[in-house]
Amino acid sequence: MKRSAKDKNIPEWDLSELYNSCSEPLLQRDLKRCKKICSELVGRCKGKISSLSVSEIFKMFQQLEEVEETFAKLSMAVQLNYSAKLNDGYAGSLCQKIEECVSVLKKEIAFINFEINSLPNAKINKWLKNSKLKFYVSAIKHIRRFSGHSISEEQNAVFISKAATSGDAWARLYQESYSKLKYKIDGKIYGNSEIGNLFFKSRGAKRKKISDEFVRVDAENSALFAFIYNMLVKDKAIADKFERYASPVSKRNLINEIDDKVVNLLSQTVVANYKTISHRFFKLKAKLQGKKQIPTWELSLPFPFEKDRCYAWKEAKEIILTAFENFSPKLSKIAERAFKESWIDASVRDNKCSGAFSAYINNRLHSYIMLSFCGKMSDVFTLAHELGHSCHYDLFKNQSYLNENTPDVLKEIASIFCEMLVFNELLKNSDNGREKLVLLMNNIEMAIRHIMWSIVVHIFESRVHIERKKSELSGERIAQIYREEAQKYMGKVVKFRAEQTHDWFSIMQIFCYPFYCYQYSFANCIANALYKAYQDKTVPNFEEKFLKMLS
Repeated sequence: MKRSAKDKNIPEWDLSELYNSCSEPLLQRDLKRCKKICSELVGRCKGKISSLSVSEIFKMFQQLEEVEETFAKLSMAVQLNYSAKLNDGYAGSLCQKIEECVSVLKKEIAFINFEINSLPNAKINKWLKNSKLKFYVSAIKHIRRFSGHSISEEQNAVFISKAATSGDAWARLYQESYSKLKYKIDGKIYGNSEIGNLFFKSRGAKRKKISDEFVRVDAENSALFAFIYNMLVKDKAIADKFERYASPVSKRNLINEIDDKVVNLLSQTVVANYKTISHRFFKLKAKLQGKKQIPTWELSLPFPFEKDRCYAWKEAKEIILTAFENFSPKLSKIAERAFKESWIDASVRDNKCSGAFSAYINNRLHSYIMLSFCGKMSDVFTLAHELGHSCHYDLFKNQSYLNENTPDVLKEIASIFCEMLVFNELLKNSDNGREKLVLLMNNIEMAIRHIMWSIVVHIFESRVHIERKKSELSGERIAQIYREEAQKYMGKVVKFRAEQTHDWFSIMQIFCYPFYCYQYSFANCIANALYKAYQDKTVPNFEEKFLKMLS
């Protein structure tokens, strides 16, 4: 099916439910309310938590929850507004202004976590057994999980104060700079989303020309992105040292409730299987193209037996909702709301945040999804993935905000499982042998990317963070590390050009969410096992239990 250049059904989100298009007076109204509550907390609780009654502790948590919920709404509203229009100077300055105001208020109430982590275990155990405080057991345990990494209240105040002008600021500069990259092909200028779509559709000499343009633009901007990344890595290293984390990835592992040794074992196991999985797959890809070796710019070419297939937005929506419905009507109803109520921004346009995400705000509000939908099969799966996140967020809305401490690994299990539902729906409804083969081959490629490429990024990221402790890394050195790890994964059949590996800075997660990528690998392994149990019907009432787990 061919799709017109502009699919009029593709939506852009409506943020008015948050703050009427980020009206500053409304934002300031909520900031003022938070300031009042924070002042009350300081006056009533600071320096006194160890001697407060159970009723006073409960009230403290209630007020803390109210302001934290509002902080999340404020921050996410301006971030979403900004991510949809990175070229808008006012949206950027408003985002910075609100983040700075929120950081000031967070600094005022930082004493709560500090004092709770200073309490003896006997006191905490009494709280956990108290019937009135039972409601906040999860929140208390979450705070105490980081007790071994507590810093002084004064140090914590400094880190909170500088967040908007250090790591967060560098991440913002990265997003702005990356969104402004321009590519020139045959006299026409393209933005990031547009050039990616053109590259996907092009073949032969045209595809090579676009690849050469990627190389040119990446090389021209390598120094800037290398400097930004160096600053982010150093900023994290400083915080890690104060908080006494054993390795750069340790904090992420603690958030995920996973031991460092488990993540190391995952990485080692994936690397040990490059030869038998990814190397074989790329060798097969080369063979299907009649070659012994293929350049990196041909890696994403469709298979020779694959016809150009473009999905209209309406078609993608119907496929996903049907797949979700066949698994669980409840899951489908949540996803249907996302389409009906403007939760999704999927149009392709310049100066929009790259990549795709589903943003959780708080348990009183629905999430928002961003992606650039070009009609590729991979876009259908990306949409299913992000809708999986949104459905998961909706399922745990019954948890109070402070008690919702779902590890990111579990969140990725939900989204990857939803991709599997869509894949099997497509496979089930295909009666064409070639179509089935295309689906299977693309699914294998997607699984390899989720499980193996995510570990390539993780190891690359780890090496940069470790090496940065000694000195700043040049763009060439970062690219070399990236190339070394990518080559191990791709094997001898894939031909690299040295200058082509500056595209490491297209990986948004390493700038904005350090060490996030291994979670895709981890979650994919678990989601595969869960899906096998679902298919084999070895678990009674699997659907109900799966949704209960997510909730």
